[in-house]
Amino acid sequence: MDEKMTVKEILESYDEITVDQQIIDGVLFFTMFKKQFLFLAPSEDDPASKATIYLYNDELLDHPHIMLRDTSFSDIERFPKGTYRWICLYEQDS
Repeated sequence: MDEKMTVKEILESYDEITVDQQIIDGVLFFTMFKKQFLFLAPSEDDPASKATIYLYNDELLDHPHIMLRDTSFSDIERFPKGTYRWICLYEQDS
């Protein structure tokens, strides 16, 4: 039996996060503080890959760590159409 927690289990362990939809393993939508996000887990095959989070369909949130440029996932049929803006998870000290 695999002892690793899945991304979904980790996110669900926080009271302020609700997992809305898991598209495929490691790709899911979640809601936090009434905002919806798309989470892409790092690749298990690439140790240098990182998790990526996008703010979904929210034009009003323009904090410095939310990119103002939209990303399109129109080539991936499973992703709902809408506006995706990448959130920078980088911390200067990390």
